Amino acid sequence: MTMAKKISLGLLRTFETSARLLSFTQAAVELNLTQAAVSKQVKALEDQLGALLFRRSAHGIELTEKGHRYWLDTRDKITQLDKVTTQLFTTKNPRSLKIHCNISYSFFVLTSYVSGFKQSYPDIAIELIHDVWHKEQEQRKNTNADIEISYLTIAESKGAKLLHRDMLFPVVSAELTDAEIEDLPLIHVLGYYQEWSWWQQEFADKCTAENLTVWRPKWMSQKQSLGSGLKEAKSNFRVDSSLLAYELAAQGAGVALGRSCLVQGFIDSGRLRPIFADSNIEAPEGFHIQFTEPGIAHKPAQWFMEFVNNSAGTIG
Repeated sequence: MTMAKKISLGLLRTFETSARLLSFTQAAVELNLTQAAVSKQVKALEDQLGALLFRRSAHGIELTEKGHRYWLDTRDKITQLDKVTTQLFTTKNPRSLKIHCNISYSFFVLTSYVSGFKQSYPDIAIELIHDVWHKEQEQRKNTNADIEISYLTIAESKGAKLLHRDMLFPVVSAELTDAEIEDLPLIHVLGYYQEWSWWQQEFADKCTAENLTVWRPKWMSQKQSLGSGLKEAKSNFRVDSSLLAYELAAQGAGVALGRSCLVQGFIDSGRLRPIFADSNIEAPEGFHIQFTEPGIAHKPAQWFMEFVNNSAGTIG
């Protein structure tokens, strides 16, 4: 009977990082090692297992079939170990709060919640950390946040509280007339589930159901019925945040698809205006708030969640 091989945790972590990044160089940066040390450790693991885990070439590395299967199991075990270590041995500051959020939502809405909360809890230190768009769950585990605010479909939102169900509608600079927006490019925001094409189809269905007659600028398809497709000009913008989209639109550079919880400040200030009356379409997704696992038992996180629940409908 062959004795089970005992593999050091250090070798496993080096392998998992290399497999996840598919790069010894990037793994070296993450692990604070040299590239040579990472390569040597992976080779030592392969020798100990008696199996090739990576195929090496001048173009980089890729997992073998056995290496991929081993990585999936290794990844899950290391993730669980990191989670347990964080829960048991990370000492959280009892008077601190860490919130992880999309940067546009933080700029337009979250700051109001945070400033109100700070007035009620002036001794709580607050840290806001951002992504333009959230990374995959396993890539976010190292943020160590207490509260997570994410843009989710309703189907994805199990366990999270819906903060806003957005209404979607096109907006342009308030200084432009209808004639002046005829040839403006569309401004697409990368990362949203539903965008221009979805809104146009929904708006077309609404016009049909309610027997509405609307003026159509040139950036709506003229050759096809309303809703059958937007004209995809090469001059259209593609940006990675609503903040950029609304600022471009306010400067007259294009037409943005407004999301009610984010764009209202631009409208109230007179910088943007909706193009159509009655063009609001309810989005099938929205911003949600939830505890992270470390945050569930953290008192400041509980106080913030209670503050948000009590403030619903009055802030943002």
